Amino acid sequence: MARSARKQREIDAREDLIIGATRKLFAARGYQGFSMDEVARAVEYAKGTLYLHFVSKEDLAVAVATYNLRHRADLLEKATAFTGNSREKLAACAAADSLFVAANPDHHDWEHFLRQPSFWDRASEKRRADHLKETLRGMGVLEGIARLAVEEGNLKLAAGRQINDVVFAVVAAALGGIFAGSVPTLRTYSSLTVSAASASQLDLVLDGLGWKPLGLSVSKKELIKRIRREVFPDLSLE
Repeated sequence: MARSARKQREIDAREDLIIGATRKLFAARGYQGFSMDEVARAVEYAKGTLYLHFVSKEDLAVAVATYNLRHRADLLEKATAFTGNSREKLAACAAADSLFVAANPDHHDWEHFLRQPSFWDRASEKRRADHLKETLRGMGVLEGIARLAVEEGNLKLAAGRQINDVVFAVVAAALGGIFAGSVPTLRTYSSLTVSAASASQLDLVLDGLGWKPLGLSVSKKELIKRIRREVFPDLSLE
C-alpha cells in the first residue's frame, strides 16, 4: 500500500508539472499556439508519456481548468471561516474570487473552450468528472452560505424559488461581472476593475433576491481590511 501511495504521488507530481508547463505555453501563445510536442519538450518527457496521463490536448485543457477550479474552491472554503453574517461571508467569498482571478487571469479563456461540445467531448470521462466535482465543491460553499442566510432570516425565498436557484443567480452575477470587466471593448466604457465590476453586479443581484444588504453602517473598505486580516493575511486584496 505504501508503494501504491508513493506511486500515486509521483503520478500527481508529474501531472502538476505538465499542467504548469501547459499554463505557461497558453499564457504566451494561446491555445492554438502550442502543441503536445512542445509541452513534452517543456517538461522533458517523451510525448508518449504525456499520453499516459492525458488522452488528448483537449483532455489536458480540461485538466488545467480543473486545476484552476480546485484552487478557487480551496479559496472559497477558506473564506467561510470569516466571522460574520451570511452577506459578510459572501463578501469574503467575493474577495477570495478576486484573489483567484488575479492569480489565474486566463482561467475564463480555458473555460471558453470547454463550453464548446466538440471540445468537451474529446476529454476523457475521468477529466470531465473531476471538473464537475470541483465545480460542485465551489457551488456547495455558496449553497451553505445561502442556507445560513435563510436560517438568519436575512434571505426569504420567494414562492417556488429554491436554494439552488439563488446559488445559480449568485454565480451567474459574479461570472457576468468578470466577463464584462475583462472584455476590452467594454472596459473603455467604465474604469471599474474586473473585481469591482463583479462585486457591483453581485450586489445588485443579491439585493434583487431580497438578501438583506450589509447596511449603511458597514464600511466596505473596513470589511475588506477585516477579511484580509482574518482570512487572507498573506495575500493582497483590492
